[in-house]
Amino acid sequence: RKLDDRVFAAAARALADEVGEDHHKEGSVYPPLVQIREVSARVAEAVAREVEALGDATIPCGDDLPERKAQAMFDPTY
Repeated sequence: RKLDDRVFAAAARALADEVGEDHHKEGSVYPPLVQIREVSARVAEAVAREVEALGDATIPCGDDLPERKAQAMFDPTY
């Protein structure tokens, strides 16, 4: 199965939205690595919602997407 370019664009927009003006002033084009889990979760949500908007989702996103996403994320705490 192929992903529509709009899905990649949604991911890129979500990632870009995470880079604040202070990061730009420091010359960074990515958010800080210490925020990787939070940023990844927001990018994943944007991708899921775009896939749904395109009619390709096998499961509807629904209002509980953030909770379901949090439950599905790997937690490296042992």
